[in-house]
This record gives sequence, C-alpha cells and structure tokens, in this order.
Amino acid sequence: TITLSEIASANIQNMVKNSSTNAVFDSIQAAIDAANDGDTIYVMPGIYEGGVEIINKNLTLIGPNYMETGYSQNRGPEAVISLKDFDSEGLYVQGPNNVIFKGFKIVNEGVLPHPEYGVNFVLVNNTTSIELTNNYITGITTQLEFGGPQSVLGGFGIWVTNTQRKTTALIEGNYIENLNDVGIYFANEFDAIIRNNFVRSQVGFHFQAREKSSKFTFEHNTLYSSYIGINIHEQNIGLEQGTVKDNNIFAISHESASYWAAVGYNDPEVTSHVPNLTFTGNSIDGSGSNINNGKVYGFDFSKYNSAQKEAVVSGNNVIFVDIGFKRGSSSILFDLSSILNNNTFPAFSRVIDNTITVPLVIN
Repeated sequence: TITLSEIASANIQNMVKNSSTNAVFDSIQAAIDAANDGDTIYVMPGIYEGGVEIINKNLTLIGPNYMETGYSQNRGPEAVISLKDFDSEGLYVQGPNNVIFKGFKIVNEGVLPHPEYGVNFVLVNNTTSIELTNNYITGITTQLEFGGPQSVLGGFGIWVTNTQRKTTALIEGNYIENLNDVGIYFANEFDAIIRNNFVRSQVGFHFQAREKSSKFTFEHNTLYSSYIGINIHEQNIGLEQGTVKDNNIFAISHESASYWAAVGYNDPEVTSHVPNLTFTGNSIDGSGSNINNGKVYGFDFSKYNSAQKEAVVSGNNVIFVDIGFKRGSSSILFDLSSILNNNTFPAFSRVIDNTITVPLVIN
C-alpha cells in the first residue's frame, strides 16, 4: 500500500491512488472520474498537465505537501497541476459537494486566453462544505483583447460562488501570488473562515455578500495588493457578520495605479440592515504604493450606507497613507475623533471634514 510518509518523501512519482478502493491511476482526473462519494485520493509528486474537475461528488484530494503551508520553506517535491497550454482552471468544482483539497501546487507559465481561476467552486442548490488548505497557486493571468489595444486583465486565485444555499468554507495556509485580479473571492451566502494565507495580487480578498445570513472571519493573513487589500461589497441586505483581525496589509506599486486602500467597503443602497462588522489588530502599510496624488487610504468607508450601526474599528496600526479613514459625506455614522483615538495613525493626524487626514510631512 502507499502511505502518507511515501507521499511526503517523494518515493513515488506521478501516481494517484484512491485509498478507499486501492485503485491506482496515472492522472488525477482519472482517479476523480472513477471515485465514489466520500473517497480519498492521494496524489504523488510530479507534473500533472491540465486542470481537474469534480462534478457532484464528495471527495478528498491530498497532495504531498498537505502538512506544510503554501509559503513554507519546508515543502518538498510538489504535485503540480500545470495549466501551461491548457484553457482550464486548476481545480473546477460544481454541484452540491463536500470537497477537501490540500497540499498541491497550481501553476500557469503563460497568459491564458480566458478569465481563469486557480480554484473555481460553483456550488448550487445544497449545503456544501469546502476546505482548501496548504496549496501554492501562482501565475493565473489573463489578457483579453477587444478590437485593438484595449484589453481586460483577469486571473483569480480562489473563486467561490453559490446560488441557493449556504456554504461553509475553510481557506487556510495557502500561498497565492502573481495574479492579475483577486487572490480570494467569495460571492453570495457563506460561513467562511479565511486565515493564515499569503496573497499577492491587485485585490487580496473580495467578499460579496448577497444573503443576510452570510458571515466571514478573515484573520492572520498577509496581503500585498496594488489596488485594495480587503474589499467588502454588500448587496440585498447581504451580511450578518464580518470579522477582520490581526492581518498585515501592504501596498505594492502598479504602473496604472490611481488609488489604493487597505480596506474598502461598498454598500450600494441605504438599508435598515445592521451588519456586525469588526476591524481590529490589523497592520496597514501604504509605503509600497507609487501613487502621489493623495489617494492612499487606510480605511475607505465612503460607501458604507448601513442606516443603523457603524462598524467597530479599533486597535489597528496605519502608516504611510494620505487618508487614515474616510466616511461618506452625508454619513452620521463613525465618530472620527473616537476612531482617531482608538487606532494608531501617524503623528499629527487629525479629523478634517469626513476624513482622518495624515500630514504630508509625516509620509
């Protein structure tokens, strides 16, 4: 039999085994196609060309580095899902699935012809549980041409969306880099924990809530972003609870950048909904941005339209920004003096109109 120690020590190359049936395959997809609900599939080190799909099955896929975070220096030989010359996601999941995927590397070495995803979950019509841990996802980039020089860049590390039922999700210990768009993206109704991930992309984390029972905890992550570190977009009374704590958020330069925010919140309609939002213990550093026109923000809550309750913002450390905090021009929420006192901003920061402004001489 094949043991986990053999996987970790790379004694066997380019082999896939279903531990529930003892069947052995030479491709991940063949093992998935032959698997039954609830099976566990072990994948040995090697290069596996083309993405893999799981349709309406509950499966566990375990790669050789399942015990090491995606950014650990102790990772051994990888089970690489290579997208070079393939028009596909690294992992595509559709249907009411309970899926665990851990210890893999997903890599693309070129520019893909369509909007692409390292991991793409499209979950429909049932309660679903997903666990994505200790994976390394890199190079998911896309460029679409539209009749001339105009182009759209895309590329998502982890994309999760559902339609009718709540999904519980654990996204932990992943290393996601070299993307054109969003590192981790959630949409619709979720109970999600996202922690201990390292992301380098235009947007680190995007949470788009559309159902009132949605909630998330985003903690102990490190984000390097060229546009927005954390973007929360609420639609149709979509968010019950959100906790953002103890993250490190850094700006990085981008040739066409005109705006950067560590945290942005967009609630397009004023509602009576009362989301419970907490932002605490986060470290924000805008020094890597190449923007020089006063549009580097710590917290941009200018589109926060909840009519009844402001978010809790306390214990955060914000440096090298132009605006430490911004609220909407007509907002009656957010006591800026209290926010100024309960967070650490550069010396001599002060409340001006609807902002906490940082003197230029400090930066």
